[in-house]
Amino acid sequence: MTRAVLALAALLAACGDAAIEPVRLDGEVVLGGPVAGATVTVTAMRDDGSAGAAIVATTGPDGAFALDVPGDVGAFAITATGGTEVDLATGATVARPDAALTAMILEPGLARPVTVSPFSTLAQAFATRRLALGLDPEFRAAHANAIADISNHFLGIADVTRGHVAGVLAAPQAALTDDVTYALAIGALSRLAHDAAVDSGATIDELGANTILVAWLADLGADARFDGHGPDGAAVTIGACATRPALCRIDEAHVRAGFATAASELLADPVNQTGLGWSRVARAIEATSEDSNPRLFPPGTPPAFDVDGPAVTWNAPADGATVTGPFTIDVGVRDLTAVMSLSVVLHRAPPEADLSLPADQSNAYDHYVVSVDASTLPTGQQVLRAISTDIFGNATISDRNVALN
Repeated sequence: MTRAVLALAALLAACGDAAIEPVRLDGEVVLGGPVAGATVTVTAMRDDGSAGAAIVATTGPDGAFALDVPGDVGAFAITATGGTEVDLATGATVARPDAALTAMILEPGLARPVTVSPFSTLAQAFATRRLALGLDPEFRAAHANAIADISNHFLGIADVTRGHVAGVLAAPQAALTDDVTYALAIGALSRLAHDAAVDSGATIDELGANTILVAWLADLGADARFDGHGPDGAAVTIGACATRPALCRIDEAHVRAGFATAASELLADPVNQTGLGWSRVARAIEATSEDSNPRLFPPGTPPAFDVDGPAVTWNAPADGATVTGPFTIDVGVRDLTAVMSLSVVLHRAPPEADLSLPADQSNAYDHYVVSVDASTLPTGQQVLRAISTDIFGNATISDRNVALN
Protein backbone atom coordinates (compact mmCIF):
# COMPACT_ATOMS: atom_id res chain seq x y z
CA MET A 1 0.00 0.00 0.00
CA THR A 2 1.18 3.57 -0.70
CA ARG A 3 1.82 6.06 2.04
CA ALA A 4 -1.26 8.10 0.99
CA VAL A 5 -3.51 5.01 1.09
CA LEU A 6 -2.20 3.93 4.50
CA ALA A 7 -2.64 7.45 5.80
CA LEU A 8 -6.17 7.54 4.43
CA ALA A 9 -6.99 4.29 6.23
CA ALA A 10 -5.67 5.77 9.46
CA LEU A 11 -7.63 8.94 8.90
CA LEU A 12 -10.86 7.02 8.24
CA ALA A 13 -10.30 5.02 11.39
CA ALA A 14 -9.64 8.19 13.36
CA CYS A 15 -12.98 9.50 12.15
CA GLY A 16 -14.66 6.44 13.66
CA ASP A 17 -16.09 4.71 10.57
CA ALA A 18 -13.88 2.67 8.25
CA ALA A 19 -16.78 2.35 5.76
CA ILE A 20 -17.02 6.07 5.05
CA GLU A 21 -16.82 6.82 1.33
CA PRO A 22 -13.85 9.06 0.54
CA VAL A 23 -14.08 12.14 -1.68
CA ARG A 24 -11.48 13.33 -4.17
CA LEU A 25 -9.54 16.44 -3.19
CA ASP A 26 -7.81 18.00 -6.22
CA GLY A 27 -5.68 21.07 -5.74
CA GLU A 28 -2.81 23.31 -6.73
CA VAL A 29 0.07 24.89 -4.86
CA VAL A 30 1.14 28.33 -6.12
CA LEU A 31 3.50 30.97 -4.74
CA GLY A 32 4.54 33.58 -7.32
CA GLY A 33 3.66 30.79 -9.76
CA PRO A 34 3.07 27.02 -9.64
CA VAL A 35 5.21 25.08 -7.14
CA ALA A 36 6.43 21.65 -8.21
CA GLY A 37 7.72 19.04 -5.78
CA ALA A 38 6.07 20.60 -2.71
CA THR A 39 5.14 18.31 0.16
CA VAL A 40 1.41 18.64 0.81
CA THR A 41 0.01 17.56 4.18
CA VAL A 42 -3.78 17.38 4.57
CA THR A 43 -5.00 17.18 8.18
CA ALA A 44 -8.57 16.56 9.34
CA MET A 45 -9.81 19.33 11.65
CA ARG A 46 -12.33 18.89 14.45
CA ASP A 47 -14.97 21.52 15.23
CA ASP A 48 -12.97 22.74 18.23
CA GLY A 49 -9.96 23.45 16.00
CA SER A 50 -7.90 20.46 17.11
CA ALA A 51 -6.16 18.32 14.52
CA GLY A 52 -6.75 14.70 13.61
CA ALA A 53 -4.80 12.35 11.33
CA ALA A 54 -2.99 13.50 8.18
CA ILE A 55 -2.38 12.41 4.57
CA VAL A 56 0.70 13.41 2.58
CA ALA A 57 1.19 13.94 -1.16
CA THR A 58 3.63 15.70 -3.51
CA THR A 59 2.81 18.26 -6.20
CA GLY A 60 3.51 17.57 -9.86
CA PRO A 61 5.30 19.82 -12.39
CA ASP A 62 2.30 22.18 -12.63
CA GLY A 63 1.83 22.40 -8.86
CA ALA A 64 -1.14 20.02 -8.88
CA PHE A 65 -1.92 17.31 -6.34
CA ALA A 66 -4.79 14.88 -5.71
CA LEU A 67 -5.86 12.97 -2.61
CA ASP A 68 -8.78 10.88 -1.38
CA VAL A 69 -10.10 12.19 1.94
CA PRO A 70 -12.93 11.05 4.23
CA GLY A 71 -16.30 12.29 3.04
CA ASP A 72 -17.70 13.15 6.46
CA VAL A 73 -14.92 15.45 7.71
CA GLY A 74 -16.10 19.07 7.64
CA ALA A 75 -12.74 20.82 7.41
CA PHE A 76 -9.15 20.12 6.43
CA ALA A 77 -5.98 22.10 7.11
CA ILE A 78 -3.50 21.91 4.25
CA THR A 79 0.19 22.73 4.51
CA ALA A 80 2.53 22.82 1.51
CA THR A 81 6.26 23.07 2.17
CA GLY A 82 9.33 23.37 -0.05
CA GLY A 83 9.29 22.77 -3.78
CA THR A 84 10.40 24.66 -6.87
CA GLU A 85 8.50 27.72 -8.03
CA VAL A 86 8.09 28.90 -11.63
CA ASP A 87 7.83 32.66 -11.10
CA LEU A 88 5.17 34.29 -13.29
CA ALA A 89 6.79 37.73 -13.57
CA THR A 90 10.22 36.52 -14.66
CA GLY A 91 9.71 32.94 -15.85
CA ALA A 92 12.56 31.93 -13.52
CA THR A 93 12.57 28.53 -11.85
CA VAL A 94 13.54 29.00 -8.21
CA ALA A 95 13.94 26.45 -5.42
CA ARG A 96 11.97 27.49 -2.33
CA PRO A 97 13.02 25.04 0.42
CA ASP A 98 11.78 27.39 3.15
CA ALA A 99 8.37 28.11 1.63
CA ALA A 100 5.39 27.21 3.82
CA LEU A 101 1.89 27.76 2.45
CA THR A 102 -1.38 26.87 4.16
CA ALA A 103 -5.11 26.71 3.48
CA MET A 104 -8.15 25.89 5.59
CA ILE A 105 -10.69 23.98 3.49
CA LEU A 106 -14.13 24.28 5.06
CA GLU A 107 -16.13 22.44 2.38
CA PRO A 108 -13.96 19.63 1.01
CA GLY A 109 -16.77 18.14 -1.09
CA LEU A 110 -17.05 21.10 -3.50
CA ALA A 111 -16.25 20.39 -7.15
CA ARG A 112 -13.77 23.26 -7.60
CA PRO A 113 -10.10 22.42 -6.89
CA VAL A 114 -8.50 23.72 -3.72
CA THR A 115 -5.73 26.30 -3.92
CA VAL A 116 -2.84 26.60 -1.49
CA SER A 117 -1.33 30.02 -2.06
CA PRO A 118 -0.04 33.17 -0.34
CA PHE A 119 -3.64 34.41 -0.16
CA SER A 120 -5.02 31.24 1.43
CA THR A 121 -2.05 31.42 3.83
CA LEU A 122 -2.94 35.00 4.78
CA ALA A 123 -6.54 33.96 5.39
CA GLN A 124 -5.56 31.10 7.69
CA ALA A 125 -3.06 33.26 9.59
CA PHE A 126 -5.63 36.07 9.88
CA ALA A 127 -8.24 33.70 11.34
CA THR A 128 -5.72 32.09 13.69
CA ARG A 129 -4.62 35.47 15.03
CA ARG A 130 -8.17 36.73 15.52
CA LEU A 131 -9.01 33.52 17.39
CA ALA A 132 -5.95 34.00 19.62
CA LEU A 133 -6.95 37.60 20.37
CA GLY A 134 -10.57 36.63 21.08
CA LEU A 135 -11.83 38.78 18.20
CA ASP A 136 -13.56 35.80 16.56
CA PRO A 137 -14.41 33.22 19.22
CA GLU A 138 -15.60 30.30 17.03
CA PHE A 139 -13.19 28.27 14.89
CA ARG A 140 -15.27 27.70 11.78
CA ALA A 141 -16.76 31.19 11.64
CA ALA A 142 -13.33 32.76 12.16
CA HIS A 143 -11.90 30.96 9.15
CA ALA A 144 -14.97 31.61 6.98
CA ASN A 145 -14.82 35.34 7.78
CA ALA A 146 -11.06 35.48 7.16
CA ILE A 147 -11.41 33.74 3.80
CA ALA A 148 -14.08 36.26 2.79
CA ASP A 149 -12.03 39.27 3.94
CA ILE A 150 -8.81 38.25 2.18
CA SER A 151 -10.68 37.11 -0.95
CA ASN A 152 -12.56 40.40 -1.25
CA HIS A 153 -9.41 42.47 -0.79
CA PHE A 154 -7.18 40.86 -3.39
CA LEU A 155 -9.00 41.77 -6.63
CA GLY A 156 -12.22 40.22 -5.36
CA ILE A 157 -11.11 36.58 -5.68
CA ALA A 158 -14.23 34.46 -5.21
CA ASP A 159 -12.56 32.20 -2.62
CA VAL A 160 -8.82 32.15 -1.90
CA THR A 161 -9.02 28.45 -1.02
CA ARG A 162 -10.52 27.48 -4.40
CA GLY A 163 -9.37 27.94 -7.98
CA HIS A 164 -7.20 26.95 -10.89
CA VAL A 165 -4.17 29.16 -11.60
CA ALA A 166 -1.53 27.25 -13.58
CA GLY A 167 -1.39 28.33 -17.22
CA VAL A 168 -4.35 30.72 -17.02
CA LEU A 169 -2.38 33.90 -17.81
CA ALA A 170 -0.67 32.23 -20.77
CA ALA A 171 -3.86 31.89 -22.85
CA PRO A 172 -6.58 34.25 -24.16
CA GLN A 173 -9.57 34.52 -21.82
CA ALA A 174 -13.08 35.57 -22.79
CA ALA A 175 -14.08 36.93 -19.39
CA LEU A 176 -12.83 37.81 -15.93
CA THR A 177 -13.78 34.48 -14.37
CA ASP A 178 -12.95 33.38 -10.83
CA ASP A 179 -9.89 31.47 -12.04
CA VAL A 180 -8.67 34.39 -14.17
CA THR A 181 -9.06 36.76 -11.21
CA TYR A 182 -7.06 34.41 -9.00
CA ALA A 183 -4.33 34.05 -11.64
CA LEU A 184 -4.10 37.83 -12.06
CA ALA A 185 -3.75 38.21 -8.29
CA ILE A 186 -0.88 35.69 -8.21
CA GLY A 187 0.70 37.47 -11.18
CA ALA A 188 0.37 40.82 -9.41
CA LEU A 189 2.10 39.44 -6.31
CA SER A 190 4.88 38.08 -8.50
CA ARG A 191 5.18 41.46 -10.26
CA LEU A 192 5.25 43.31 -6.91
CA ALA A 193 8.12 41.10 -5.73
CA HIS A 194 9.95 41.55 -9.04
CA ASP A 195 9.69 45.35 -8.82
CA ALA A 196 10.98 45.35 -5.24
CA ALA A 197 13.85 43.04 -6.18
CA VAL A 198 14.90 45.21 -9.13
CA ASP A 199 14.76 48.41 -7.04
CA SER A 200 16.76 46.73 -4.28
CA GLY A 201 19.37 45.25 -6.59
CA ALA A 202 18.35 41.78 -5.44
CA THR A 203 17.73 38.60 -7.43
CA ILE A 204 14.41 36.78 -7.54
CA ASP A 205 16.08 34.05 -5.44
CA GLU A 206 16.74 36.63 -2.74
CA LEU A 207 13.50 38.60 -2.92
CA GLY A 208 10.43 36.88 -4.33
CA ALA A 209 6.75 36.37 -3.62
CA ASN A 210 7.65 34.34 -0.53
CA THR A 211 9.58 37.33 0.87
CA ILE A 212 6.50 39.52 0.60
CA LEU A 213 4.27 36.82 2.08
CA VAL A 214 6.51 36.43 5.13
CA ALA A 215 6.49 40.23 5.60
CA TRP A 216 2.70 40.45 5.25
CA LEU A 217 2.34 37.64 7.80
CA ALA A 218 4.60 39.56 10.20
CA ASP A 219 2.44 42.65 9.70
CA LEU A 220 -0.72 40.68 10.53
CA GLY A 221 0.98 39.02 13.48
CA ALA A 222 0.54 41.80 16.04
CA ASP A 223 -3.07 43.02 16.09
CA ALA A 224 -4.43 41.04 13.12
CA ARG A 225 -4.42 44.06 10.81
CA PHE A 226 -2.23 45.43 8.05
CA ASP A 227 -0.70 48.46 9.76
CA GLY A 228 3.05 48.19 9.16
CA HIS A 229 3.99 46.89 12.61
CA GLY A 230 5.22 43.41 13.41
CA PRO A 231 4.65 41.44 16.62
CA ASP A 232 7.46 43.37 18.33
CA GLY A 233 6.00 46.73 17.27
CA ALA A 234 8.85 47.44 14.86
CA ALA A 235 8.30 48.51 11.26
CA VAL A 236 8.18 45.68 8.72
CA THR A 237 10.43 46.07 5.67
CA ILE A 238 11.90 44.02 2.85
CA GLY A 239 15.01 44.79 0.81
CA ALA A 240 16.45 48.30 0.46
CA CYS A 241 14.56 49.97 -2.36
CA ALA A 242 16.56 52.82 -3.90
CA THR A 243 14.06 54.83 -5.96
CA ARG A 244 10.66 53.45 -4.89
CA PRO A 245 10.89 53.05 -1.10
CA ALA A 246 7.19 52.21 -0.79
CA LEU A 247 7.93 48.87 -2.51
CA CYS A 248 10.01 47.80 0.50
CA ARG A 249 7.92 49.35 3.27
CA ILE A 250 5.28 46.85 4.41
CA ASP A 251 2.17 48.65 5.65
CA GLU A 252 -1.47 49.20 4.75
CA ALA A 253 -0.42 51.15 1.63
CA HIS A 254 1.75 48.27 0.44
CA VAL A 255 -1.08 45.75 0.51
CA ARG A 256 -3.52 48.25 -1.02
CA ALA A 257 -1.92 50.79 -3.37
CA GLY A 258 1.27 48.76 -3.85
CA PHE A 259 -0.57 45.61 -4.83
CA ALA A 260 -3.04 47.54 -7.02
CA THR A 261 -0.15 49.21 -8.84
CA ALA A 262 1.48 45.84 -9.52
CA ALA A 263 -1.82 44.48 -10.83
CA SER A 264 -2.11 47.45 -13.20
CA GLU A 265 1.44 46.94 -14.44
CA LEU A 266 0.77 43.25 -14.97
CA LEU A 267 -2.05 43.99 -17.41
CA ALA A 268 0.44 45.63 -19.80
CA ASP A 269 3.14 43.00 -19.26
CA PRO A 270 3.73 40.38 -22.01
CA VAL A 271 3.26 37.66 -19.38
CA ASN A 272 -0.45 38.54 -19.43
CA GLN A 273 -1.77 36.83 -22.55
CA THR A 274 -5.41 36.87 -21.42
CA GLY A 275 -6.30 39.83 -23.63
CA LEU A 276 -8.01 41.44 -20.63
CA GLY A 277 -6.93 45.05 -20.19
CA TRP A 278 -7.68 47.87 -17.78
CA SER A 279 -11.32 48.34 -18.79
CA ARG A 280 -12.11 44.72 -17.80
CA VAL A 281 -10.21 44.68 -14.53
CA ALA A 282 -10.42 48.32 -13.43
CA ARG A 283 -13.11 47.92 -10.80
CA ALA A 284 -11.31 45.01 -9.11
CA ILE A 285 -8.04 46.96 -8.96
CA GLU A 286 -9.72 50.14 -7.70
CA ALA A 287 -11.58 48.16 -5.01
CA THR A 288 -8.27 46.74 -3.77
CA SER A 289 -6.67 50.19 -3.54
CA GLU A 290 -9.74 51.70 -1.84
CA ASP A 291 -10.45 48.86 0.62
CA SER A 292 -11.20 50.25 4.08
CA ASN A 293 -12.36 47.02 5.73
CA PRO A 294 -11.90 47.77 9.48
CA ARG A 295 -11.11 44.11 10.16
CA LEU A 296 -8.05 44.36 7.88
CA PHE A 297 -6.94 48.00 8.13
CA PRO A 298 -6.65 50.78 10.71
CA PRO A 299 -8.97 53.80 10.39
CA GLY A 300 -8.15 56.37 7.72
CA THR A 301 -8.55 57.11 4.05
CA PRO A 302 -6.73 54.67 1.77
CA PRO A 303 -3.99 56.40 -0.25
CA ALA A 304 -4.50 56.84 -3.98
CA PHE A 305 -2.43 54.44 -6.04
CA ASP A 306 -2.30 56.42 -9.30
CA VAL A 307 -1.39 60.09 -8.83
CA ASP A 308 0.79 60.60 -11.89
CA GLY A 309 -0.15 61.50 -15.44
CA PRO A 310 0.74 59.29 -18.41
CA ALA A 311 4.40 58.95 -19.39
CA VAL A 312 4.91 60.64 -22.78
CA THR A 313 7.51 59.45 -25.30
CA TRP A 314 8.37 61.58 -28.35
CA ASN A 315 9.40 59.35 -31.26
CA ALA A 316 9.46 62.13 -33.90
CA PRO A 317 10.48 64.77 -34.66
CA ALA A 318 13.79 64.97 -32.79
CA ASP A 319 14.10 67.76 -30.25
CA GLY A 320 15.55 70.87 -31.92
CA ALA A 321 15.06 69.46 -35.42
CA THR A 322 14.61 71.71 -38.42
CA VAL A 323 11.78 70.46 -40.64
CA THR A 324 10.59 71.43 -44.09
CA GLY A 325 7.72 70.15 -46.16
CA PRO A 326 5.86 67.06 -44.91
CA PHE A 327 7.09 65.68 -41.58
CA THR A 328 5.80 63.12 -39.09
CA ILE A 329 4.71 63.71 -35.52
CA ASP A 330 4.87 60.46 -33.54
CA VAL A 331 4.04 60.40 -29.81
CA GLY A 332 3.36 57.44 -27.54
CA VAL A 333 2.01 57.37 -23.98
CA ARG A 334 1.77 54.80 -21.22
CA ASP A 335 -0.09 55.01 -17.94
CA LEU A 336 -0.36 52.92 -14.78
CA THR A 337 -4.12 52.65 -15.29
CA ALA A 338 -5.60 53.77 -18.62
CA VAL A 339 -5.09 56.67 -21.02
CA MET A 340 -8.21 58.74 -21.63
CA SER A 341 -6.91 61.32 -24.09
CA LEU A 342 -3.84 62.24 -26.12
CA SER A 343 -3.54 65.27 -28.37
CA VAL A 344 -0.78 67.35 -29.93
CA VAL A 345 -1.00 71.07 -30.68
CA LEU A 346 1.29 73.82 -31.89
CA HIS A 347 1.69 75.75 -28.67
CA ARG A 348 1.72 79.53 -28.80
CA ALA A 349 2.37 82.01 -26.03
CA PRO A 350 -0.71 83.78 -24.62
CA PRO A 351 -2.72 85.65 -25.62
CA GLU A 352 -2.48 83.69 -28.86
CA ALA A 353 -4.36 80.39 -28.88
CA ASP A 354 -2.74 77.04 -29.56
CA LEU A 355 -3.12 75.76 -33.10
CA SER A 356 -4.84 72.42 -33.60
CA LEU A 357 -3.07 69.81 -35.69
CA PRO A 358 -4.66 67.10 -37.89
CA ALA A 359 -6.47 64.23 -36.19
CA ASP A 360 -4.50 61.17 -35.13
CA GLN A 361 -3.97 58.64 -37.91
CA SER A 362 -2.82 55.70 -35.76
CA ASN A 363 -6.26 54.66 -34.40
CA ALA A 364 -4.58 53.75 -31.10
CA TYR A 365 -5.69 55.33 -27.82
CA ASP A 366 -2.09 55.52 -26.56
CA HIS A 367 -0.41 56.68 -29.77
CA TYR A 368 -0.58 59.85 -31.89
CA VAL A 369 0.84 59.68 -35.41
CA VAL A 370 0.18 62.26 -38.09
CA SER A 371 1.85 63.69 -41.18
CA VAL A 372 1.95 67.49 -41.30
CA ASP A 373 3.13 69.88 -44.01
CA ALA A 374 5.44 72.44 -42.42
CA SER A 375 4.43 74.99 -45.04
CA THR A 376 0.93 75.16 -43.51
CA LEU A 377 2.28 76.20 -40.10
CA PRO A 378 3.96 79.37 -38.79
CA THR A 379 7.70 79.42 -39.55
CA GLY A 380 10.57 79.81 -37.12
CA GLN A 381 11.12 78.33 -33.68
CA GLN A 382 7.95 76.61 -32.52
CA VAL A 383 6.79 74.32 -29.73
CA LEU A 384 4.88 71.11 -30.34
CA ARG A 385 2.94 70.21 -27.17
CA ALA A 386 1.60 66.75 -26.31
CA ILE A 387 -1.18 66.64 -23.71
CA SER A 388 -2.39 63.38 -22.18
CA THR A 389 -4.72 62.49 -19.30
CA ASP A 390 -5.61 59.22 -17.59
CA ILE A 391 -8.92 57.99 -16.19
CA PHE A 392 -8.27 59.67 -12.83
CA GLY A 393 -7.71 63.07 -14.44
CA ASN A 394 -3.94 63.07 -13.94
CA ALA A 395 -2.42 65.05 -16.81
CA THR A 396 0.99 65.28 -18.46
CA ILE A 397 2.26 68.04 -20.78
CA SER A 398 5.39 67.35 -22.81
CA ASP A 399 6.95 69.84 -25.24
CA ARG A 400 9.19 69.37 -28.27
CA ASN A 401 11.09 72.32 -29.82
CA VAL A 402 11.34 72.45 -33.62
CA ALA A 403 12.30 74.94 -36.31
CA LEU A 404 9.72 75.13 -39.10
CA ASN A 405 10.89 76.33 -42.53
